[in-house]
Amino acid sequence: MQTTNVVHHVISICPPIFTIVLEWEKSETDKEIYETIEALEWEIDISRLYEGLEPNTNYRLVSMVGYGEEDEEHICMVYEKNRWTNFRRESLLGEVVGNKWKSLVTFCGERKVRPEILLYAADKCIEKPSIDV
Repeated sequence: MQTTNVVHHVISICPPIFTIVLEWEKSETDKEIYETIEALEWEIDISRLYEGLEPNTNYRLVSMVGYGEEDEEHICMVYEKNRWTNFRRESLLGEVVGNKWKSLVTFCGERKVRPEILLYAADKCIEKPSIDV
């Protein structure tokens, strides 16, 4: 008989930002990196993670810090003005990645970017990203 461990997480006030941190082994294959990125969601309903919140308490990904294997540096991806932009140390203007969620997934997969810090903002506070394929 299989048993499940139930952990109750309770939160009563929604924070403006919700953060997820991923830790990598550094030995992942290209396929594992891409599959992990592809499995990430641009929208999270934290009422499914925490008790005490109204249903559909949605947060959307607005920024991501990741380690780019090809360039051997950390990069910051930001969603603003209806597009994803890659900001690197040497470029304050940024490189436009695209206006769709799939653009970000493809960019990270091609450049072998391991997402490390994901910053989600409360849905009511941000503009909605385009998720078309």
